Amino acid sequence: ANFQFYIHHAKNLENPDDSYIMLCKWLPEDEDNNLPSYATHTVGVGGMVLSHDKEHLLAIQENVQSFGVHWKMPGGLLDPYGEQVEQACQREVWEETGIKSKFEGVLGVRELKGFGKFMVPDLYFVCLLSLPENGSEEINIIHTSEIKEAKWVHLSELPDHKFSQIASIFVRRLYKRYTEGTHKEFVSDTLLPA
Repeated sequence: ANFQFYIHHAKNLENPDDSYIMLCKWLPEDEDNNLPSYATHTVGVGGMVLSHDKEHLLAIQENVQSFGVHWKMPGGLLDPYGEQVEQACQREVWEETGIKSKFEGVLGVRELKGFGKFMVPDLYFVCLLSLPENGSEEINIIHTSEIKEAKWVHLSELPDHKFSQIASIFVRRLYKRYTEGTHKEFVSDTLLPA
C-alpha cells in the first residue's frame, strides 16, 4: 500500500503454485492509466449436434433444472485455462452424451447480464456440430451426476419437446428447414462468417 499499487485481479489456478494476485501501478504520472481491466464475462457453449442422416438432433435433460423440465443442447462453460469455444463445445458434448463430434462453426451468440454465481455478463455461443465420418451415434452419458437423460430426437418430433429458451430459437429454425425439406443444407448456409 505504501507504493500505491492496486489489485488488478487474482487467479486461482488448478496448480496452487501457479495461482497469483496481480498488483499494478501506472508509472507515467502525466498520463491516464491505460491498463485494460481483467476479464468481466463468463463464456458458455451449446452444441447443436445432428446425426449422420441429419434427421435427428442430440438433446439432453439435466438432473437439476432451474426453469422447469425442458430439453437443451449439450453444453456448459469454457474451462478458465485458455480453452477455445470449439474445444469446449466438443468436450461438453462428449462429457454429457459420450458422443464424439466435429465442430462446424458458430450459429449465434447471446449475452445475458448478471448471470451465474459471479453475477457477471455471460456470452453463450451456439455451435453446430456434426459426427465424424465413422463416429458412433451411441449415447453414453459420462457425467451422470449432471445429466438425467440424453437422446436423439427426430426432427419431426421437435415441436413435441419443450426446449430451453436459447435452444428453442435454433430448434425452431431447424424445424422450419425440416418442414421445407432444406434441413440437410442447414450446415452449409447458417453459420456466422468467420
